[in-house]
Amino acid sequence: MGVLKQVLRYLKGTRDLKLIYTKPIDNQLTLVGYSDADYGGDRNARKSTTRNIFQIAGNTICWRSVKQRCVSTSAVGAEYIALSTTAKQQLWNTLNKLHIDISAAALNTDNNGSIDLTNNPRISDKSKHTY
Repeated sequence: MGVLKQVLRYLKGTRDLKLIYTKPIDNQLTLVGYSDADYGGDRNARKSTTRNIFQIAGNTICWRSVKQRCVSTSAVGAEYIALSTTAKQQLWNTLNKLHIDISAAALNTDNNGSIDLTNNPRISDKSKHTY
Protein backbone atom coordinates (compact mmCIF):
# COMPACT_ATOMS: atom_id res chain seq x y z
CA MET A 1 0.00 0.00 0.00
CA GLY A 2 2.90 2.33 0.77
CA VAL A 3 4.41 1.79 -2.69
CA LEU A 4 1.06 2.58 -4.33
CA LYS A 5 0.83 5.84 -2.37
CA GLN A 6 4.36 6.73 -3.44
CA VAL A 7 3.51 6.12 -7.11
CA LEU A 8 0.34 8.22 -6.85
CA ARG A 9 2.26 11.07 -5.18
CA TYR A 10 4.86 10.91 -7.95
CA LEU A 11 2.20 11.03 -10.67
CA LYS A 12 0.44 13.95 -8.98
CA GLY A 13 3.70 15.87 -8.60
CA THR A 14 4.82 15.35 -12.19
CA ARG A 15 1.54 15.73 -14.10
CA ASP A 16 2.65 19.06 -15.58
CA LEU A 17 5.94 17.67 -16.93
CA LYS A 18 6.09 16.60 -20.56
CA LEU A 19 8.42 15.85 -23.42
CA ILE A 20 8.16 18.07 -26.44
CA TYR A 21 9.12 16.46 -29.72
CA THR A 22 9.77 18.99 -32.46
CA LYS A 23 10.61 18.22 -36.04
CA PRO A 24 13.98 19.52 -37.16
CA ILE A 25 14.03 22.36 -39.66
CA ASP A 26 15.03 19.98 -42.47
CA ASN A 27 12.28 17.47 -41.45
CA GLN A 28 14.93 14.75 -41.05
CA LEU A 29 14.55 12.65 -37.89
CA THR A 30 17.73 11.02 -36.58
CA LEU A 31 17.73 8.15 -34.12
CA VAL A 32 20.77 8.72 -31.91
CA GLY A 33 22.07 5.91 -29.71
CA TYR A 34 24.60 6.08 -26.90
CA SER A 35 26.44 2.99 -25.64
CA ASP A 36 28.54 2.38 -22.55
CA ALA A 37 29.79 -0.54 -20.47
CA ASP A 38 31.53 -1.12 -17.21
CA TYR A 39 34.36 -3.63 -17.22
CA GLY A 40 33.67 -6.50 -14.82
CA GLY A 41 31.18 -4.58 -12.74
CA ASP A 42 29.67 -7.76 -11.29
CA ARG A 43 32.45 -8.73 -8.88
CA ASN A 44 31.11 -12.27 -8.34
CA ALA A 45 30.61 -13.36 -11.97
CA ARG A 46 33.11 -10.83 -13.46
CA LYS A 47 30.54 -9.89 -16.09
CA SER A 48 30.22 -6.38 -17.46
CA THR A 49 27.03 -4.36 -17.81
CA THR A 50 25.85 -2.83 -21.08
CA ARG A 51 23.91 0.42 -20.91
CA ASN A 52 22.33 2.25 -23.82
CA ILE A 53 19.97 5.12 -24.45
CA PHE A 54 18.19 6.28 -27.62
CA GLN A 55 16.97 9.75 -28.50
CA ILE A 56 14.88 11.31 -31.25
CA ALA A 57 14.63 15.08 -31.61
CA GLY A 58 16.75 15.46 -28.48
CA ASN A 59 14.33 13.47 -26.31
CA THR A 60 14.96 10.06 -24.78
CA ILE A 61 12.64 7.39 -26.13
CA CYS A 62 14.12 4.30 -24.46
CA TRP A 63 17.02 3.07 -22.38
CA ARG A 64 18.36 -0.24 -21.22
CA SER A 65 20.83 -1.70 -18.76
CA VAL A 66 21.63 -5.41 -19.01
CA LYS A 67 24.39 -7.72 -17.79
CA GLN A 68 26.50 -9.12 -20.63
CA ARG A 69 26.21 -12.86 -21.23
CA CYS A 70 29.96 -13.46 -21.45
CA VAL A 71 33.02 -12.42 -19.47
CA SER A 72 35.19 -9.83 -21.23
CA THR A 73 38.94 -9.97 -20.86
CA SER A 74 39.43 -6.22 -21.34
CA ALA A 75 37.63 -2.90 -21.13
CA VAL A 76 37.76 -2.64 -24.94
CA GLY A 77 36.09 -6.04 -25.19
CA ALA A 78 33.31 -5.01 -22.81
CA GLU A 79 32.74 -1.76 -24.75
CA TYR A 80 32.83 -3.60 -28.10
CA ILE A 81 30.16 -6.06 -26.91
CA ALA A 82 28.09 -3.14 -25.60
CA LEU A 83 28.42 -1.35 -28.94
CA SER A 84 27.30 -4.47 -30.80
CA THR A 85 24.31 -4.95 -28.49
CA THR A 86 23.36 -1.28 -28.86
CA ALA A 87 23.56 -1.48 -32.66
CA LYS A 88 21.20 -4.48 -32.64
CA GLN A 89 18.81 -2.61 -30.35
CA GLN A 90 18.98 0.44 -32.63
CA LEU A 91 18.08 -1.67 -35.68
CA TRP A 92 15.22 -3.28 -33.78
CA ASN A 93 13.91 0.14 -32.69
CA THR A 94 14.12 1.46 -36.24
CA LEU A 95 12.57 -1.54 -37.98
CA ASN A 96 10.00 -2.85 -35.51
CA LYS A 97 9.21 -0.47 -32.69
CA LEU A 98 9.06 3.00 -34.25
CA HIS A 99 6.38 3.69 -36.80
CA ILE A 100 7.93 6.91 -38.05
CA ASP A 101 10.29 7.66 -40.89
CA ILE A 102 13.88 7.78 -39.60
CA SER A 103 16.20 9.47 -42.07
CA ALA A 104 19.48 8.71 -40.31
CA ALA A 105 20.94 6.94 -37.32
CA ALA A 106 24.00 7.64 -35.21
CA LEU A 107 25.68 5.49 -32.60
CA ASN A 108 28.05 6.96 -30.00
CA THR A 109 30.47 5.44 -27.52
CA ASP A 110 33.26 6.79 -25.34
CA ASN A 111 35.89 4.09 -25.81
CA ASN A 112 38.54 4.76 -28.48
CA GLY A 113 39.62 1.12 -28.62
CA SER A 114 36.12 -0.14 -29.45
CA ILE A 115 35.67 2.65 -32.02
CA ASP A 116 38.95 1.65 -33.67
CA LEU A 117 38.03 -2.05 -33.62
CA THR A 118 34.63 -1.26 -35.15
CA ASN A 119 36.08 0.87 -37.94
CA ASN A 120 39.02 -1.48 -38.63
CA PRO A 121 38.06 -5.06 -37.77
CA ARG A 122 41.26 -7.05 -37.62
CA ILE A 123 42.89 -9.74 -35.60
CA SER A 124 46.26 -8.94 -34.10
CA ASP A 125 48.20 -9.82 -30.99
CA LYS A 126 46.59 -6.88 -29.22
CA SER A 127 43.00 -7.52 -30.34
CA LYS A 128 42.68 -11.31 -30.52
CA HIS A 129 41.72 -11.63 -26.84
CA THR A 130 39.56 -8.52 -26.80
CA TYR A 131 36.23 -10.18 -27.56
